[in-house]
Amino acid sequence: MIEAIYKMKPSCHQAVWGGTKLLTEYRQPAGASTCAESWVLSAHENGSATLASGKAAGERFSDWIVGDGACTLGTHGKTFERFPVLIKLIDAAAPLSVQVHPDDAFAWAHEHEYGKTEMWLILQSEPGAFLYFGVERDLSPEEVRQRAENGTLEDVLHKEAVHPGDVFFIKAGTIHAIGAGITLCEIQQNSNTTYRLYDYHRRDQNGQLRELHLDKALRVSCLQKGEAGPSFLQPENIPGGRYTLLGQCRYFISERYDCETACDIPLGEDSFRSLVVIRGKGMLTVNGQSIQARQGDSFYVPAQKGCCRMEGAFSVCVTRV
Repeated sequence: MIEAIYKMKPSCHQAVWGGTKLLTEYRQPAGASTCAESWVLSAHENGSATLASGKAAGERFSDWIVGDGACTLGTHGKTFERFPVLIKLIDAAAPLSVQVHPDDAFAWAHEHEYGKTEMWLILQSEPGAFLYFGVERDLSPEEVRQRAENGTLEDVLHKEAVHPGDVFFIKAGTIHAIGAGITLCEIQQNSNTTYRLYDYHRRDQNGQLRELHLDKALRVSCLQKGEAGPSFLQPENIPGGRYTLLGQCRYFISERYDCETACDIPLGEDSFRSLVVIRGKGMLTVNGQSIQARQGDSFYVPAQKGCCRMEGAFSVCVTRV
């Protein structure tokens, strides 16, 4: 039996830069003192989420979505070779490495998985927090390699201050780094391929310098100055709240619903919906099935007609394909 809505249990991941906000404010079940990433909707082999409600509770999402759950993908969702998206909550207490992700062609040829275009929705930021997004001027591969090796790469990256509610769209091939003091929701292709260019000479838990991937990184990086900065958003008033299109590309469409009293999220037979509660608490109801929702919760809604009713004062990030 397919439910109208499923609550998800995330796959939590540690890293040298992770903090505590995902544990204390977003209630992620990391089982450790810090949590860097919570993969709130994931069918990836490096960390599948788990169904946490319904008769399939306890089943790995990666197994369910190719079995009983395959019918929930929708007419467009089922056209992808693999489950198309990976959605995370990320807490950076320290800066992430300066890195880049390949496009589909390079990733399939060299890593046997999707490339990685992604989008960031900033949830929290400490005063002065910033990220790196693209290059400040046109660069040569030789200069990038030299700067990565001598520790001056940051000097030629575009630095952008961040604030809660900002959205950044990171195309594959864009050099980037999340800075310290930022908590965000990341919507991305279903890929875990990252090429590090620079990592502040940090060591892993075994005392070894973290691996860099300069050769591959330089093959996939865009080294020309391009448009930078947060996306231009246009919130719209809807009955009971506000709607904002956060971003769309051929891999995913992400939207934000800010409910003040009660409002509806349209569903469809074209695609499943991922719902991540990014603020507040309330109730979600889909085709007569209701479930409590609080900040940090993640839900998977199968492709279907109708709508998801939000009741309460809370906000969700909705992703479809």
